[in-house]
Amino acid sequence: MMLSKALHINKLYDIYGELLTPRQKEVFEYYYHDDLSYQEIADVLDVSKAAIYDNISKTTVILEGYEAKLHLL
Repeated sequence: MMLSKALHINKLYDIYGELLTPRQKEVFEYYYHDDLSYQEIADVLDVSKAAIYDNISKTTVILEGYEAKLHLL
């Protein structure tokens, strides 16, 4: 059974989250745990919406990369 993308990413975060930078963890948690939009996160952190999109995209790639190498999920 295929997990939803958000559930899959959250499971990867549970396993590999400590390997992320504090900023990556902060943005990830705002987006996936607090359900804030890109714009809401950008407003809180005083950065652009594009910066938040890039951060979440790169963090997702990093988490998937760890899983591809370590296969802990």
